[in-house]
Amino acid sequence: MYYVLKSALAMLCLIFITFAQADIKFEKLFVLGDSLSDQNNLASTGQVPFLSGPPYAGGRFTNGPVAVELLADSLGLELKPSLHLIQQFTGTNFAVAGARAGGQEPIDLTTQLGALLSLNPGGFSDRDLFILFFGGNDIRGTRSIVSNKAAFPILLEAAEKVVQAAGVLISYGAKNIM
Repeated sequence: MYYVLKSALAMLCLIFITFAQADIKFEKLFVLGDSLSDQNNLASTGQVPFLSGPPYAGGRFTNGPVAVELLADSLGLELKPSLHLIQQFTGTNFAVAGARAGGQEPIDLTTQLGALLSLNPGGFSDRDLFILFFGGNDIRGTRSIVSNKAAFPILLEAAEKVVQAAGVLISYGAKNIM
């Protein structure tokens, strides 16, 4: 497990170094993730009415903008929720609160990726930026597992799903993935 975490950290460092050195003017921001990035996708389903009032802001699991909104603002990009869960397809943020990388629910990574690809069958531009922000709910889901040996396969599957999703995006032309 230590080796996997060490390798993942090294990969993240390389990604951020590459991103920091890149002189790219991005045209679109696409987000796949969980509550840390969800702008209103889960709330749009009406299944979580508590998100409609304080202390929550606009269907988010926060009291203000989520980090990807701040990133979009700093890059001068528009970022709206996709609303793919209610079949409205309005934006490029597919993140859904509660999503897991290794899950099979309608809110999880596989479904988000499928919705993104169905709206972009022709592929992506080298001026598109992608955020894959998963893992917290996968880790949280293992908290009741007593044995590290039993938790490890679940976490490994989640990590593998994120890597697979990045590979699919690359096969569709994505060049800039965080």
